[in-house]
Amino acid sequence: MAVEVVFEIPREIAYNATIRRHLWNVGYFVRDLWLARSPYAGGGYARGLTLAGSVSVKGNKIHVSNFCKHAQYVEYGHRSFNIGLAMLKNGRNVKVSKDGNRYKRVKIDRSPTSRYRRESVASSVKQKFQRLAPLGMRLPRIDRYGQAPVYPQRKSLMKPIKPGAPRKGPEGIFTVSERAIKEDPSRWLVPALAGRYLARQVQEEARPFVVQTMRDMVQGERARQQRLTGKEPRWYKQKTARGAIRTGPVRRI
Repeated sequence: MAVEVVFEIPREIAYNATIRRHLWNVGYFVRDLWLARSPYAGGGYARGLTLAGSVSVKGNKIHVSNFCKHAQYVEYGHRSFNIGLAMLKNGRNVKVSKDGNRYKRVKIDRSPTSRYRRESVASSVKQKFQRLAPLGMRLPRIDRYGQAPVYPQRKSLMKPIKPGAPRKGPEGIFTVSERAIKEDPSRWLVPALAGRYLARQVQEEARPFVVQTMRDMVQGERARQQRLTGKEPRWYKQKTARGAIRTGPVRRI
């Protein structure tokens, strides 16, 4: 099941065109940071962050989603379960023996262990996003003051990295038999796995950078409109000046 993180900004600034462009910057930054922190074994977890719709802006909310089917297990872990019964439960290629027991033949590979990108990759993502500032704060042209810059997405993060060494264990084609499971269920028991809460950690790590750039963008857009109209824009309030932003709970989707 997919997992997503959500950032919410005040409605009064969400529909300003300049600030709204920056909301997409926020989404791509969070996605890049999440990719930099992602485990890589078979590639499914990281690939779930690169699918269409993984970053979206809806109303005054920024959604970053990981569509990988096992993202929920990385996030929340799982209880202990009988892997043999789980294999037989889905019904695909399951046959019934003469004595009435279900069975199927499965191929088991020595799957690779997870690897992670270097810490410097995540640091680089944060530095690039932190350097974003409304155009005009660094350029002399007043007529472009406050326009949103574009966050340079890290294309290298879309490419897979080499997984770790293969895990130890059996390899080949094996028969999963309901009869064998009944005789010794303990052999088929997968222990409980604790959740890593990776999405929540990424959300908390990204938040101060998001707040700071939102504050800069709000101030830049305020200054631009003041120069054009000579008045304080109606949408500007003290809470928007602080770069107010809320983080919704990480949730399954």
